[in-house]
Amino acid sequence: MTSTITIGDKEIAMTANAATCYRYKQAFKKDLFQLLKSPDTLSVDVIQELAYVMYKQANKEADTISIEDYMIWLEQFDPMDIAIASTDIVNIYAGQQATTAKAKKKVNEQTEK
Repeated sequence: MTSTITIGDKEIAMTANAATCYRYKQAFKKDLFQLLKSPDTLSVDVIQELAYVMYKQANKEADTISIEDYMIWLEQFDPMDIAIASTDIVNIYAGQQATTAKAKKKVNEQTEK
C-alpha cells in the first residue's frame, strides 16, 4: 500500500508491504510486530523509524536504509512533525495488513462441521 501524507510542510510518499517488518528489523534490530502489539511499546521513536523505512520503500531506495541515512532524513523535520503525523503513519502500515478478500458466505450462512 502506497500513500502520501504530510509531515510538517512536506508531502512524503510511504509504502508498506510484506517486506516492511523485515527491513525495519534489519535496520533497527527490533521486532516491529512486537512493538505494535501493545500501546505501551509504541513510541514516537518506533513511529519515526517505521516512517523512514516506508519512505525508503516508496522511493525504491530500500537498499540504502542505514542509521546514518535515517538521522539525515530526520533532520529535515521539526521535532513534533512526525508525532503529529503518527496516526497517518501507523494507518499506512496497518492498511497493508487489511484483507481485500470478501467472505464467500455471510456469517449467518456458515455452518459448524
